[in-house]
Amino acid sequence: TRSSDARGGYASPITPHAGQQPLTPREHEVLTLITGGASNKEGGHRLGISKRTFEAHRAHLMGKLGAKNAADLVRMALSEIL
Repeated sequence: TRSSDARGGYASPITPHAGQQPLTPREHEVLTLITGGASNKEGGHRLGISKRTFEAHRAHLMGKLGAKNAADLVRMALSEIL
């Protein structure tokens, strides 16, 4: 089972590259939506933000985790969970 974090949500098993800041709560939300198959437009709508803002959060995630694309993010999330 996953451990609950201080905000009452679940702590992400994915850790950023050395020297990078930890993922923000919003980045966790974006990662969850991406791994669930949401498009940028759908993810933005579900979070109440614009598609462009969702894309910016995704770009920050990719930089922190060293992912080249959304498929890399999904692979990383799955490899850490399984």
